Amino acid sequence: MKLKSAHLLFFISLLVIFVFFFLEFFNPPQKRTREYEVESEEISYSGNLQVENFEEAKKLLRKFYAQNTFETFYCGCAFTGSHVQLDSCPFKPSSPKNKRAKRIEWEHVVPASQFGQHFPSWKKGHKNCRNTYGKKFKGRRCAQLISQKYRLIEADLYNLVPAIGEVNAMRSNYPVGILEEGKNLLKGCETKIFKNKIEPRVEVRGLMARIYLYMDKTYPGYEIINSENKTFLESWSKKYPPNEHEIKRNQYIENVQGNSFIKL
Repeated sequence: MKLKSAHLLFFISLLVIFVFFFLEFFNPPQKRTREYEVESEEISYSGNLQVENFEEAKKLLRKFYAQNTFETFYCGCAFTGSHVQLDSCPFKPSSPKNKRAKRIEWEHVVPASQFGQHFPSWKKGHKNCRNTYGKKFKGRRCAQLISQKYRLIEADLYNLVPAIGEVNAMRSNYPVGILEEGKNLLKGCETKIFKNKIEPRVEVRGLMARIYLYMDKTYPGYEIINSENKTFLESWSKKYPPNEHEIKRNQYIENVQGNSFIKL
């Protein structure tokens, strides 16, 4: 009898432990959701309130560019879907094996880090930013997870353009600027990247300037335009007015995103 009682007590203990771990690990979504809701910031700007995240933004842009012929933003290469037609332009990949040189990526003209670094979850992380091994992380991934406000700004369609993946990587988060004639890390491309700056080709200089002006006006407080770039950005915007593609692009974005671009 004593043996049976011991067995019974053992199995009851196992059952209690199992129930505890089941409730702890398989029933916390509601708890986590409430914690994320606490992180929701007040959103009072006039920018993107419709496109919820970067993935949705990319789908909407693919839809537009599938119906409207345009070249890659920085180097003027033709593309179909996500495939760059390298024989259509003088751009030279750094290596024939570089897969990013053959694919389209959606580039933030105003780098995500420009506004992202102002979010606490980007800069310091958050208690809910842990990987499957429990290790903490911060930066863009954490801001995407924690902040609705960040996700909306990151997904603003006006700030996204099609770019060659390799060029996107080389641009990194370098600020826009004016470079001296001479060296250029981009081979065969009129856009110049050198000394941690990027100077766009003439054909997109006006649009790039207007994107910066739009982001600075729409999302104040992120130091997007400063004393170093304000003068030449305003000058480019006036000197290079919107072309037919830009007008059509802005109309599409306004329809799906709900807010208008800057008016000249």
